Amino acid sequence: MIKQARAWLFRRAHAALSIAIAGAATLVLVCPIQANAQTTSKLSPPLAPPEFDAVIHEIQQMVGTKENDVKDFVVREATPERIQRLYAMPELLKQRKVVRENGLIFAGQGTLLSFDKPSDVINKVAGWFPEEVAAARQAPDQRFFTHLHLYGPYASWQDEPAAFMAMWNCMPQLAWITPDADPFRRRLKISSLSMWGIAATSSDSLEGDFGFCVRERSGHRAGWTPEARQANQQEVRGIGARVAAFLPGKFSRFLAREGCSGTGPDDCVMVLRLWASLTPRRSGVGIGPCTAGIAGAA
Repeated sequence: MIKQARAWLFRRAHAALSIAIAGAATLVLVCPIQANAQTTSKLSPPLAPPEFDAVIHEIQQMVGTKENDVKDFVVREATPERIQRLYAMPELLKQRKVVRENGLIFAGQGTLLSFDKPSDVINKVAGWFPEEVAAARQAPDQRFFTHLHLYGPYASWQDEPAAFMAMWNCMPQLAWITPDADPFRRRLKISSLSMWGIAATSSDSLEGDFGFCVRERSGHRAGWTPEARQANQQEVRGIGARVAAFLPGKFSRFLAREGCSGTGPDDCVMVLRLWASLTPRRSGVGIGPCTAGIAGAA
């Protein structure tokens, strides 16, 4: 029965993929594919010792900053260019986990949090947090809870870094835990919450919806007053709207390029499932000014 269901899913995926590929052709005309800056730019030099110390000191100041005050933090040393150089240095792994976690708050501008396919997200995170990701993969419940906490996205972040963090927050954790496996294969003796995103707040079925997570949960932070909670939620929804408009282009190009050859987070059924959850409840596939052409192509 499971094999039959899987075969049915793949048949549906291939049918939908033909739409995605046709849409991608239109998408290229409307929004030309931009080369990944990390693959085209020259390798940046490591931070000099004085720069390194200054950046780490500023990140440590961020560690002591309340999350609702991050927007008011004045960046002097930990510029996006320096943060990108820091996270390419082997010395990064000698820093405490909390420093590495808070350092990514400074990556909302620039190309450190860029990606071409979903697995790029876990590959980067595993490179920056190898012990933490390994511990989560070996944990009985196979979740990142207690092992790793990444902050953001924030309103000041550019679209791609915000989308990177939304992918991290909202992808079913099982795809991150076992990226080389079928994400829909039945697994016994693990928490059902591993099929929910990291940002899910309960086991309610709605919390497992990727689109709901992107729009309502990714980047959510607590507020001590009703006014603060309302402002935070409005900010999350504003970021979520931008991410929901940005991700379909990523998914379209990825599917057109690699089809159903991936596993884990790159599984085409998984990607189509994520894409579908972002689609507004109206005719047409794409949303936003750049993906509007997909509906016409379909």
